[in-house]
Amino acid sequence: MVIFISSRFLKMILSMSLVISFVLVSAFAYLPSYVEESVLEKERLHILKLEATYNTRDLGDYETLGGKVTKRGIFLRSDDTDELTENDITVLKNYGIKTVIDMRDHDSAEKWPDKLSNAKDIIYYHIGIGEAHRNPNGGYTSYLEYTGEENVIKKLFDIISKDDTGAILFHCVGGKDRTGILSLLLLGLVGVNNESIIENYIVSYDLIKDRPKIKEIIEKDVEKLGGSCLATLHYSSRENIVSSIDYISKNYGTYENYLLACGITKESLKKIKDKFLE
Repeated sequence: MVIFISSRFLKMILSMSLVISFVLVSAFAYLPSYVEESVLEKERLHILKLEATYNTRDLGDYETLGGKVTKRGIFLRSDDTDELTENDITVLKNYGIKTVIDMRDHDSAEKWPDKLSNAKDIIYYHIGIGEAHRNPNGGYTSYLEYTGEENVIKKLFDIISKDDTGAILFHCVGGKDRTGILSLLLLGLVGVNNESIIENYIVSYDLIKDRPKIKEIIEKDVEKLGGSCLATLHYSSRENIVSSIDYISKNYGTYENYLLACGITKESLKKIKDKFLE
């Protein structure tokens, strides 16, 4: 049987394809925001402006419940540092960065080598936290749950407490979840209120969504999985960080009690607090 298709019908099909392609491109041209602009503006005050990163933020200038303020130039959280320019590296060194903690999994660290891993006068650590640690209900609370020997929190805090050389920058790929949990513990340890900790976390998606590498990842997921994947995979949602805060509160009472349960000594925690607070 021979089927004849009219040229008019072919033109109609072609036109529909072009419309669908235009809709997809238009949808990717602007990724929706997650947080209010007022919260973003507040957190942008903490950004260290670099050419290649979008989410490098100083954990200084947060007020604690005891009326003290966290110091600037002590801890910086960041998205991936694999594309840093020479000027960026100079800015970071001038800012006082002496130690870098790379929290990406092995595959990411191998695929996108950290530009600071071989930088002169900077000590580089790779403490990989892979997707296996991700809680299917959101966030990374699963790696908070293991406080046994060689737990990852103890590894991170042992490095932090022993470092006397200057500022510490820690990062993962987007500087969102894994980096967000370490920020939570550092800010919580010194008594920063939970709402400030939550705001520090929830802005990450909005800050990184236009970084070309991250934007490409998000767009591929949207194309493959649909727009709902923004909420399940990419938003730095309030629920994710609240679940971690609630886990620590319900099981340990305070952040310090949790860190002690991980095997970190009181002396080490005091050293971190003294260094971090005005």
